[in-house]
Amino acid sequence: MAETTKTPKESFRELQEAAGFEVIPCTKAPNLSDKGQFTPLSLNPVQQKQIENLIAQLPNLIANEANSDVFAVSFPHGLADSMTSIISTFAPVLGIQQATLLSAFSAMLISAGQHYLTQVNSGLSMIHKKTDEILAFLYGEKKAELLAEVNFVQYAQKNFTAISLNDAQRVATIGSLQDAKKIAIKDIEFYLTDLTTIVSDSGKAKNAGEFEDSIVKALQIEQCISLSVQLYVLGSILEVYYAQNFEPSYLEFIEEQAKEYIGKCNNRLISLFSILTKAIEDFKDGFAVPGAKAKKFDKSKYARKVSRISDDLETGKNADLIKMLHTILLTPAKQLDCYLSEDGKAYVKH
Repeated sequence: MAETTKTPKESFRELQEAAGFEVIPCTKAPNLSDKGQFTPLSLNPVQQKQIENLIAQLPNLIANEANSDVFAVSFPHGLADSMTSIISTFAPVLGIQQATLLSAFSAMLISAGQHYLTQVNSGLSMIHKKTDEILAFLYGEKKAELLAEVNFVQYAQKNFTAISLNDAQRVATIGSLQDAKKIAIKDIEFYLTDLTTIVSDSGKAKNAGEFEDSIVKALQIEQCISLSVQLYVLGSILEVYYAQNFEPSYLEFIEEQAKEYIGKCNNRLISLFSILTKAIEDFKDGFAVPGAKAKKFDKSKYARKVSRISDDLETGKNADLIKMLHTILLTPAKQLDCYLSEDGKAYVKH
């Protein structure tokens, strides 16, 4: 008995069930310009054309009695599941239409990943400073190495969509991100060792000038460590997104590893700045800086700066970083709702 040929609508319905997504024509067009509810996804001209081609085919694939020009595309299991399930189920179901549909959905999902990655910016203030601002505090022989890695992860974050569309470049980027994480840890350990020596030697300062130099260096190194920690965190996030590996046990390992290591760094910094605070309190060299006629060593100014850093460390500055890491790693598993307009634009609903 001959097998019954399925209609495009039947095949597309099966695809939606198999891949775990749903396309619905909007009977009432939403206000996509409402920034409180929708954010436009960043699509290049090729991706926008792919969305247009998808919308042109949708009338043949789903019932659209309202003749809607806007379609809602819902991924109940989020980006994490859809990245793999859609790719694996498209080929055998829709035949000749698969290229158009696959490219359009891939464009949506990759752009949604780019959208998620922009949300980490607020929690990574150090790493998103301009180059001249970073150079102002970078310290020691690791200066060039750290700046190079920071520039690379900034590039990888900003160009996530474009790089993800090229498999060879994506794979190469993953390798470089893994290297950036290793370099970040090496630099953290280097700076912590340097900071330990400087704090220890600060109590041996012969005069106010030497003591002030020690404090200035300690403050610079703390910034370098913060930058390196943020490099490690952003490198971890980007590696997950580029690899499209959202397997729960893997994400749990990434988070726990970061939590343990950053926690240890935090405790070492708290201890060192506690020692430095005591050294400032105990320093009694009349505060005159040799060679500066009218200049005085402002003990209270440095006491405030060191105290502020200690307070931030004690109250969980790095704990907030771990919370941000937790959130951004879990975001791809949450429901994703996209809206497609007839002009090829795509929007994500908040």
